[in-house]
Amino acid sequence: MKFRNALSIQSPAGKWLAGAAVAASLSAAAPAALAGGVLTVAMTAGDIPQTGGNTDQGFEGYRFVGYNLYDALVNWDMTRSGVPSDIKPGLAVSWNVDPKNPNRWLFKLREGVKWHDGSSFTADDVVWNLRMRTEEKFPNFNSQQFAFTRNYLVNFKSIAKENDTTIAFETRQPDAMFPYNLAYVLLISPTRAKAVNYDWKAFALQPSGTGPYLYSKFTPGERLELVPNPGYWDKARLPKQDKLVLVPMPEATARVAALLSGQVNFIEAR
Repeated sequence: MKFRNALSIQSPAGKWLAGAAVAASLSAAAPAALAGGVLTVAMTAGDIPQTGGNTDQGFEGYRFVGYNLYDALVNWDMTRSGVPSDIKPGLAVSWNVDPKNPNRWLFKLREGVKWHDGSSFTADDVVWNLRMRTEEKFPNFNSQQFAFTRNYLVNFKSIAKENDTTIAFETRQPDAMFPYNLAYVLLISPTRAKAVNYDWKAFALQPSGTGPYLYSKFTPGERLELVPNPGYWDKARLPKQDKLVLVPMPEATARVAALLSGQVNFIEAR
């Protein structure tokens, strides 16, 4: 199937949230013209965004790679492009401040979720994800993920497993925005990390998240190919394409030329 050519033009204000809604439209919210076939997107990114969890290339990386391969405990509601996005349940189904401690947040986890590698998502996985990003003495500390995540965890103090379906965060001070910050912390599979002996470059070439797309093929500097995750827990976000191809194309005129020539089906302009 051929796709209708599409051009997305964004204003500077609210750019990344609007772009995130665009990325979400590549899955279940896509129009009928985008069903089936291969959808090729020319990104404004200068390179393929990093695939091993929290990503680079600014919010372009989040829009097209991060939020497609991974979930956070709290996800952005990207079903509407005309209004600012708000948060909604992701890998956590609910959260609340501990009535006895305003610095403590309790998160109830979603059950029955599978990582792309087939292992089950657990409370221990969440604890591991936060510790490997925040504790330099943790055996599996990932300095890159620390750098990509730290701006969103400035008020984070600690994490603990309450039980198999509940985790507790402690913040340094009361923080009503804490769940919003967690929407930027993309969780990766400890099982896959262990399988590659915590070699983070190897993990990026065999990534495992819980997102709506699976990693398929990577050509350095040229393209990243993703395919639908048929077991994705959020059925409303199941991709409609057979394949999503992401091509870095930072030059605006090159993107327009690629769109007009049929080389790509979708571009962003700014």
